[in-house]
Amino acid sequence: MSPERIAELQSRPIDLSDIPEVTNEQSKEFYPRNLRKAFQMIYNLFDKENLLWLEENGLSYRVTINETLEKLRKGSLELA
Repeated sequence: MSPERIAELQSRPIDLSDIPEVTNEQSKEFYPRNLRKAFQMIYNLFDKENLLWLEENGLSYRVTINETLEKLRKGSLELA
């Protein structure tokens, strides 16, 4: 895009008239605030070999650990 075209687009006002108003109650349900309720930040130490194995196999250790804990909680996986 040419600098002239960029300047033209930047100078034009943005029409927001078709966007509905959002109430305070609705704004509380938006993603970032809602996401904080779903996760709790914790710190733990893991064997480096286990984390490297997960990474080598293209697995996200956070997702894998959460999925494994969920399976344990729901009873579809047993502890050895």
